[in-house]
Amino acid sequence: MLIDYKHLYLPSDCENNCRNCGYGEELLENKGVKKKISKVEDENIELLGKEPLKSKVFYETLKELKKRGARSIKIRTNARLLSTKKKVKEVIKGGARVFEIEIFGPDSKTHNKVTDSKAGFSQMIEGVKHLNGGPNSFLSARVGITRENQGKLKEISDFVEKMGFHRIIFSLKDTDLHLDDLRKELRKCLDKNTANGIMSLTEGVPPCFLGDNYVYYIKELYTDTIWSYTKLEECENCFYRDICPGVKDEFKKHNYGGKISSLKENKDRKRTRKGVKKLRSR
Repeated sequence: MLIDYKHLYLPSDCENNCRNCGYGEELLENKGVKKKISKVEDENIELLGKEPLKSKVFYETLKELKKRGARSIKIRTNARLLSTKKKVKEVIKGGARVFEIEIFGPDSKTHNKVTDSKAGFSQMIEGVKHLNGGPNSFLSARVGITRENQGKLKEISDFVEKMGFHRIIFSLKDTDLHLDDLRKELRKCLDKNTANGIMSLTEGVPPCFLGDNYVYYIKELYTDTIWSYTKLEECENCFYRDICPGVKDEFKKHNYGGKISSLKENKDRKRTRKGVKKLRSR
């Protein structure tokens, strides 16, 4: 089951310097954090930021969320600070059980190149190992797709499976990608992961680009997203217009390699749309 989380941004810096970092300063000001926490009642909360674990208000936020009855607390992180068992124990004791970890490569060369870091990959691996040894933690791998790791998604999937992750999200990050090649590569990875029992999702990839057989993998159809999307002219008469947010803003001028189209109604799409709406309403 895919849980929908409300997003809470924590002001922080980050040890990494990712080329495609989407966390601009306008998202990360500390204004309203306490006010937003005060409204939390029996909800699922995801903590985001450049690196939430480095925020000065991180532990205070965990304490308040737990006090106010947050059902599930998820942290989106590069996992570098979780490379010590002490830190992992502190975070889990604070109430976090779900961790979405940013991964950019199956090896240190690729991952560290994208993150512009020297120890990012090794520290991330240590963090994942400690989390796997902790109580009832759910681990999701967030794979930002860039020109550096395009062509390596299968290797990344194999790495994620070996490390014991429960889910993998392929998130479109880089406008310099070869989109035709990416579509083929993504489909192969989704097929392989499904066969191996690994839950897989995509982000930033609309149904018309990915194809009819892969609509159920598209994360934005089920949950709210933090990124900005635009409906193109082709979206206006598309059969999925009421469930699809459109295209990521930074990709609209590329038109996803000319693969954006208005999908017409048919029996299969009608059944798919009904199924997506049913899943989202849970």
